Amino acid sequence: MLRDAPNAQKAALLDGLKSTSCAVPDLCELQRVCIDGYGQHVAALSETERAKGLLANHGDAAEASRALDYARSELAEAAPKIAHCADAEGAARRKYKP
Repeated sequence: MLRDAPNAQKAALLDGLKSTSCAVPDLCELQRVCIDGYGQHVAALSETERAKGLLANHGDAAEASRALDYARSELAEAAPKIAHCADAEGAARRKYKP
């Protein structure tokens, strides 16, 4: 669900995932892996929005550039974590599928 959600909805869905209690160790690990990857992804999206705001309001272009560079780097770093989340989710679905 989080993976397929529009970027604007990812932060709220991530908050929901963070607030979900967990009792099964391998599912708790899945939750941790996904929170890690999507947390980084959502933070990068936030930096992208901050950069857009700076540019739209005639803010510091150099700061906007730094924010975009940081966001780009964080998105690249988050991508393999999100892929790992998707793989782990698939494994969990296969394991727990009735």
